Amino acid sequence: ILSQVVGYIIPVKGGKRMSQILDSRDSKKRYTHYVELTELDPDTKYDFIIKSGSDEYTQENGKNFTFTTAPISSEQVTPNAVYGRVSADIANDTIIYVLTKDKLSYPSSDKVPKNGGWSVDISGLRKLSDNSITKIENSTDLVVVAVSGTGKGGVVEGKPSAILDAQ
Repeated sequence: ILSQVVGYIIPVKGGKRMSQILDSRDSKKRYTHYVELTELDPDTKYDFIIKSGSDEYTQENGKNFTFTTAPISSEQVTPNAVYGRVSADIANDTIIYVLTKDKLSYPSSDKVPKNGGWSVDISGLRKLSDNSITKIENSTDLVVVAVSGTGKGGVVEGKPSAILDAQ
């Protein structure tokens, strides 16, 4: 049975725990959690700990939770957002993920505000292969996934302009 809890992420660099980072929405108990990490070093490997209520998780299937930050890029990017709306009854506990349909890039995500209107900047999508910036063209197939802790949500697929038209 799922329960609402306060969630945190604890970054670990070089075996040393850093300060825990709270859900960026607030300190309320929730089903979903959205944590924004800042002040990390570029091109650096971090382990992390998920803290859910009083429980801590450091690995899954025997593998530590890790990520590597992207390197600093000299390439200029122009903000490029896709946006839409979810129903207000699930908005406060929903996270939106946007990824390329070919799954060759890391997803971009954002929390949904209480009014249900969401916007996700896709200019920072990076390739899994080398962390370079993924070029999003009008012909790029995208997938938008809405995940709610209440079991509601949905998936929309299409070109960036079609997704905007499907609000």
